[in-house]
Amino acid sequence: VGAQERYVARRIPIGDSLPNRFLRVALAGPASLYTTQSEEQSARYFVEVNGGQTMPLRRAQYLQVLGTTLAQCSTLDLKDTPINRGLIGYKLADFERVVEQYNRCMAPAQPGRAYTGPPRPRGSLGVRVGLQQSSMYYITPAPVADQSVPAHHGPTAGIFWKLSLSHSLLFVPELMYGSSSSLRTNRARLDASNTESDMRLKMEMRYVALPLAGRVSFGRPGRRVRPYVDGGYLVGRVLSGQVYYSQTPVAAGATSPSYIVEEDIQSTIAGFFGGGGLEVFTSNAVWGLSVRAEALSLSNVYLFGAIDFNSNLLTLTYSWR
Repeated sequence: VGAQERYVARRIPIGDSLPNRFLRVALAGPASLYTTQSEEQSARYFVEVNGGQTMPLRRAQYLQVLGTTLAQCSTLDLKDTPINRGLIGYKLADFERVVEQYNRCMAPAQPGRAYTGPPRPRGSLGVRVGLQQSSMYYITPAPVADQSVPAHHGPTAGIFWKLSLSHSLLFVPELMYGSSSSLRTNRARLDASNTESDMRLKMEMRYVALPLAGRVSFGRPGRRVRPYVDGGYLVGRVLSGQVYYSQTPVAAGATSPSYIVEEDIQSTIAGFFGGGGLEVFTSNAVWGLSVRAEALSLSNVYLFGAIDFNSNLLTLTYSWR
């Protein structure tokens, strides 16, 4: 897997069986220390001496197992006492210290080799391109709000920075471009003359947004494919947009609207989003497929009231390692 990471297959007790499992090597030598992130059984650490049985270090009995397994070194005090439990806690650093002391005791010239695990991931730059499906609507009913609206489809693109807080937790700020539109039509009688009119309400906009995402990745670091979920808060600004409303009487010879009102959209955008995806790791890049749902609002009021819009994104991602 890499110079800082090594895995071995060992038979470990799970229930009444001894299945083979891959364990990460923390320290190799006359005595070796292994770790696992599996939740199949209660032990997270294992110790092995000279290729013998791999012994699990369970929280309730770890000092007893260490004392029995490493008993050949007479200078190690591993009795299960409150003082020793205070000095040797159930954590990797303390187990590494004990196993290293044993190796120096048994083979001073070859105390063993430590494996620090995979290097902590660094920040990486990436790009995103894909398809956006969205629709705009008034929160309170507009004159034609009872009509179904075909979803708007358009391209979306952006850049992002993946900042690793750990091997599974990341903070991902982005800069995205998107668009949305809505066209609603209806026919109704609007006045005392009982004359029918065709109503037309059109909303459209283009915007840039800054999604601030927290991400949790699943699977062992070093796997080729890792799924993830993410979510967060989004703020943005409308680059250009318009709300247009017209009424055209339905009568012989009527060819143009009798009433028109329009207003430019100049607003900020805010809302929440969530989604997930898969990332495929290669030697020098990370390819990904992402899905995301957004629920957003415009800060200002236009014509008939406040405007919200929903957006669904399907994108491909590429980031440098």
